[in-house]
Amino acid sequence: EWTKAELLRVQDLLIISLYYDHPLRLDYATLKVGKSEKNCIYKNMGKPRGWHIQLVEYKTGKTLGKQVFKPNTANQRLLNKFIPAVQHITDHDHLLTNQSGGKMSKQVLSKRLMSITKRRIGKAFSVQLLRILFAMQNRHILESAKEVSEKMLHSTEQSLLYSKKA
Repeated sequence: EWTKAELLRVQDLLIISLYYDHPLRLDYATLKVGKSEKNCIYKNMGKPRGWHIQLVEYKTGKTLGKQVFKPNTANQRLLNKFIPAVQHITDHDHLLTNQSGGKMSKQVLSKRLMSITKRRIGKAFSVQLLRILFAMQNRHILESAKEVSEKMLHSTEQSLLYSKKA
């Protein structure tokens, strides 16, 4: 049985861990718990098992469409403990909670992320900075994919279709 203070401490860890795995914009604040037609986080009992995050309404949603991804194993374990506690302690149906126990807004998530990183690292990191760092860390992958596409004179998506495992 967690207290609200304990929930908020674990939530800080979850926020950092989710951004390390998938550096989205501020869309984590929009996730409802349970399967729906909007942005949500739900547990799939069939294959593939585990927690899945579904994004429908996000900045590039009109272009890219609905996206569903599965958080890494560490986040799966964290979510298995965290989500039942959120559902027990709060009365909103969202993943993240603000200091007063209501659903967290994008603006509050942004400030929270900056305060967590300031406290833990000594410098406040915004979502934009985390996204830039993630892209920089994966720059070699991005550049080699671009090079392959340019040499074959088609899109990165088409290169991926050609290179699918048989």
